[in-house]
Parts: sequence; C-alpha cells; structure tokens
Amino acid sequence: MEAILLIVAILLLAVVLVILPTGMDLLRRFRGPRVVVCPETNLPTEVELDARTAAVTGTLKGRSKLRIQACERLRDGHTCDEACLKGVDESVAREHAILSRPTPPPR
Repeated sequence: MEAILLIVAILLLAVVLVILPTGMDLLRRFRGPRVVVCPETNLPTEVELDARTAAVTGTLKGRSKLRIQACERLRDGHTCDEACLKGVDESVAREHAILSRPTPPPR
C-alpha cells in the first residue's frame, strides 16, 4: 500500500512541477489576438487561436494543434480553411527558438 502511495505522490509531483508549468506557458503564448495575412484576400486579418486546445495538445503531444477561435472574416459570414495558421505556427516556433537560446555570458 505504501508503494502505491509513493508512486501516486511522484506522479502528482511530476504534474505540478513539469506538466502544469509547460501548459501554462503554452496557454500564455497562444492567448490573445494576433494579426496574420489571410491567404484568400492577402490582407492583414486579426485572429484569435483556441489557446486551451493548443496548450493541452502541446503539453501532452509535444506539438500544439492550432485552431482559429475567432477571425474578423468569420464575423462577416465567410468560411475559412485556416491556411493562415501556417504563419502562426512558424512565428511560435521562432519565438520558442529565441526564448530557449542560451544567453551569452556578460563581457
């Protein structure tokens, strides 16, 4: 019985120390409006991503699944194939690469 409690405690500790902070960081990254170029119109358009889905899939699968939650064009009744997400995915990858780069020592 004590071994089972120890395993449960270790798993809970892993969730609190590793999984939860990763999920919160991803949620912060994908939350809020961003401007992308709509491939259909070639005009800048403001979109909001489904941050919760992106954070959960990124935490559990290692790669976030991006979906549009709100878009200026969707409000006007247009349909969308979400092709603009390719640019969002690349910008997040660049941001991650910049943030994970080690800082050089001071001179």
